[in-house]
Order: sequence, then C-alpha cells, then structure tokens
Amino acid sequence: MVPIVGFGAVWIVQRMVGGELDVVPGILGMGALFALFAVAILVPDQRMLGPVLVVLVVGMAFFPFAETQLEKNEMEGVDSSRIDKAHRELAVRPANMAARFELARALHDCGLTGHAIALAENTLNGLSSDRDIVSNQSMREKFRVEDSEAQRWRRQLKDPRAFDPVKCPSCGNMNSPGSLACEKCKGPYLLELARVKGGSKAIYARLILGFVLTGALLVACSWISTKLAWPLSAIGIGGALVAVSALMTWLYRPRTLRD
Repeated sequence: MVPIVGFGAVWIVQRMVGGELDVVPGILGMGALFALFAVAILVPDQRMLGPVLVVLVVGMAFFPFAETQLEKNEMEGVDSSRIDKAHRELAVRPANMAARFELARALHDCGLTGHAIALAENTLNGLSSDRDIVSNQSMREKFRVEDSEAQRWRRQLKDPRAFDPVKCPSCGNMNSPGSLACEKCKGPYLLELARVKGGSKAIYARLILGFVLTGALLVACSWISTKLAWPLSAIGIGGALVAVSALMTWLYRPRTLRD
C-alpha cells in the first residue's frame, strides 16, 4: 500500500504547488488518504485491508481520467462566460451585431450548431445590402467573415437534431432556433442552460459514479477470476469490461446544451 499512498500524496502536493488545487481541498484529500492508510494498518480486523486497498487502487487509476473531465468542465465554464458576456452586451445594445455573432460562435462551440446557424443567418439577413457611398460597401459586406463562417457551419452540419427546439429551464417552453429570449417567459434561456451545464455539481456527480463503477469492475473481476474456471472466467471478465465501458461511455458522452 505504501507506493499507492505515496503516489496519491505526490499527486496532491504537485497540484497544490502548481495552483491547480486549493489549499483546503488539498489538505482534506491528504487527510483522507492517510486516514485510509491508518485504518488499513491499525485496525486489527484484516478484512478492512481489502476495501481500503480497493479504494486506493481505484483512486490511483481514476485520477488521470477525473483530471481530464474536470479540465473539460472548466472549458465549458469558459463557454458559459462567453454566452453571459454576449447577453449582457445585447441587453445594453440590442443592435450590437458583433455581440450577436459572438453569441452564435459560443453556441456553436457548446454544441448548439443549428441554433448558432439560425442566429447568424437571421442577423445577416437583417443587414442592409445597400452600398455606402463613402466606403463603397454594404453593411452585410462588412460582415463577410461571419457570413463565410455561417456557410461553413451549415456545410459541416451532420446532426439531424441540430434545429430541434430547446427547452427553457425556467418555464419549460420549447424555443425554436435563432431566438435569444424564451418565447414564453422572455428569459435568457440559453444563458440559463449554459450555467446549468457548466456547473460543478453535475461533473462531480458523474465522477463519483464513475469511481464507483471502476471499483465495482475491479471487485467483479477479482471475484470472477477466483470463483470461475477458464474459459468462463475470461468470458465473465470480458463481459464485465464491456458492460462498464459501455456505461462509462454513456456517462461521459459529449453533451450539448440541449442534453
């Protein structure tokens, strides 16, 4: 158990020194780590050693995956901030075309491709095509980059559900693509969806469930290898791996604001 506990302690210290882990969670993590180690060593009942060892091994194997998922969740929080900023700018200046296109880009990055296309195209169609006598170009021509970007999004579109309505978290109304506010309650439903999706509660719940599934897989494989003879043991372990892998794939599948 010493190498496993040592690995966990070094990992926590590295994250604390690098500023990636706050002091309080780091101290709590170290305390939990050494508490498990103390329980396994000091408790006379040797049956405690097995569960503690399973928790430590699973934690060691699950650390890199959990770290990757937290980084992805942090990026989703960045997208939520982009949507929030664009909404605030549009609340002050509803005719801010740059903010509308930035909101469309943020929605595209969050997986709402159809809604991003609808918003960009609606904005482009509302621009005048009359040429200015001074600049010798129309308002729409000034946004030729955004026009090309919207056309590229439509060419690359593959999701058949891209233009499906999105449910408002506040009132439950289904809103069609391109609408900035909920058609029923008039609230910023896209911003509310981004905040819910980028929250930490959902990712921590999925990480805890993934940790439990990984531990169950380890216990199941150990039990199968000792209770079943070859080739039934190999079939059982393979089935357990496939089942847990399928559950983990579904649990950590890419999500959009629609999900």
